[in-house]
Amino acid sequence: LAEAAESREILVDLPVAAGEPGPTAGRVLDAVATRIPAAADRLAHAALAVDDRYVARTRPLAEGEIVAVIPPVSGG
Repeated sequence: LAEAAESREILVDLPVAAGEPGPTAGRVLDAVATRIPAAADRLAHAALAVDDRYVARTRPLAEGEIVAVIPPVSGG
């Protein structure tokens, strides 16, 4: 994912219209997929973490929180 993004970090803005619920961790994936279409397939199966804890895509985000995108891996 970092290679596709040409960076290990991406800053995304998740605007919220009046009356809408706030941003969620899943919206981060949507924003990254829009910015980097080549990564969309991998992002569909990625896990997310906030503050070093795995979170659901529905988890609400506070301003300034850092979301880690963990691509699918295999091994054993």
